[in-house]
Amino acid sequence: MTTLYAVVKKMRNGTLQGASLEKAAKKMGYDFEYVVDSETDLFNLPKLNPGDLLFRTAMSKKARQIEQHVLRDDIGHIYANANRGLSERASSVLYNALAGLPIVKSILLLPTETSDIHKHIEYLGGFPIVVKVMGGSNGVGVIKVDSIESYKSLMDFIMPLDLDIILRSFVPHTHYARLIVVGDELAGAHCTYVMDDEFRTNAPGNNDSNRKVFHPTKEMTDVAIAAVQSTGVTYGGVDLLISDNDTFFISEVNTPCFYSETERITGVDIASKIVAHLESKT
Repeated sequence: MTTLYAVVKKMRNGTLQGASLEKAAKKMGYDFEYVVDSETDLFNLPKLNPGDLLFRTAMSKKARQIEQHVLRDDIGHIYANANRGLSERASSVLYNALAGLPIVKSILLLPTETSDIHKHIEYLGGFPIVVKVMGGSNGVGVIKVDSIESYKSLMDFIMPLDLDIILRSFVPHTHYARLIVVGDELAGAHCTYVMDDEFRTNAPGNNDSNRKVFHPTKEMTDVAIAAVQSTGVTYGGVDLLISDNDTFFISEVNTPCFYSETERITGVDIASKIVAHLESKT
């Protein structure tokens, strides 16, 4: 029988990610096995058979290594091909820019000590700008900077910490939308509105009172699908910053992504769509 192997992280409360994925797989007649990143080494890696399915929910380096060790093209996976899955992907900003998609203007190659800082700020459209420390979640590490003085003092603090940082234009927006793409389709979408006294839509403390089902325009849907596929995968979560007049920009593309939140808010069985897509790729 076909088995879906889910590479997951054990949560602090001892539960495993991927409960809805397990439920969907078993409902569709597949066996299901968890591959826990913190409990897996070279000698207890799962042995996948042709036609089996592989899906990673965990974002850790260990989980990525486990996935790479068992990835191949005779199983169902989310990559355009196994070689793409084995390579270290660059920032989604670069892929989306290369595809000509509407992204938030960003600087990934940071200015040096001798750079013309004003030129960089001008490229981003002037102050305010956003300094984003990568690796956080729920808006942690997203910092709005309003002046050259603030920028310099912030960077003097951050740079010695050797963190992964990008500089971005500040995009005024009323809400952001998370669009979950599976294959060539939109699987589901929800949006979150900005709280009072905040500029970050996904800031800590924002709750379901500011979240609702989102119905994207065809243009948004087409852009989201193109954004995911430009990165060499067939599944991902696309975050759009949206203004009052429906002007929008891609903030980022995440793979893996926390699809279960969109699933909970919308009531859409996204996990079953993921399983069916994996099966279609065998």
